[in-house]
Amino acid sequence: MLIMFVFGTASFCTFAMAEDYPCKPEGDIESAWFRVENMDPTYPVFRRLEDGAQAFNIPYAYLFFRPTPERVNCYPDRFDFAFWMPTLAPSKKEAFYANGWTPEEGYPPGGSYLVRVPYVRTIPDGKDAPGFPFSSIEFIMDMYKERIPFKNELTRISALDFWSEIYVNLDQKQGDTRLDCFNIGCEFTFYFRDLKIAVQGSFAKDKLLQWKAIKAGTRTLLERWIVR
Repeated sequence: MLIMFVFGTASFCTFAMAEDYPCKPEGDIESAWFRVENMDPTYPVFRRLEDGAQAFNIPYAYLFFRPTPERVNCYPDRFDFAFWMPTLAPSKKEAFYANGWTPEEGYPPGGSYLVRVPYVRTIPDGKDAPGFPFSSIEFIMDMYKERIPFKNELTRISALDFWSEIYVNLDQKQGDTRLDCFNIGCEFTFYFRDLKIAVQGSFAKDKLLQWKAIKAGTRTLLERWIVR
């Protein structure tokens, strides 16, 4: 049986030889790092979101937090992921601990940056948001009264002297966007209403004006992994 996985712009085929990893108690803690490092990066980690509406097969290398072989299949109702922009490739090292460039990443060319997506949730029927930690765009718009036009189709809704910069983009077709920016980073909330999925994550603040590409890349990966 031949299975194809696509990592960023490169695609490759691999025989489905990855063994199944049943959920069981954690093994020796001292060797956990070694076991994670030796996991098959293409191993399809099956996840079905909490209400059972959507299921995904996520290549192990994309997981934001990479469990050991004993625990990788112990959390079937939630997942997180991380990827490099603009290639959409997974990080070589676990993104949960990543802090800037590491030698293992091969020092990608200037302009590349890591996007982390620790929350993926289903938008329930008849609801604007999945619930905590998500807030509906309408609720946020009621809280913040400013409407300051910004670049790249963003509107700032927090006051100019407020401690954080809060931007929104209201798009019924593509899904609403909320961006909360601080000193060095931005946290995003993307709603993909046609997929009934909402995600939260983060990227470097100097990439704020690339939010559309980040949103498109996030959606591309979700659609690539979703089980139809």
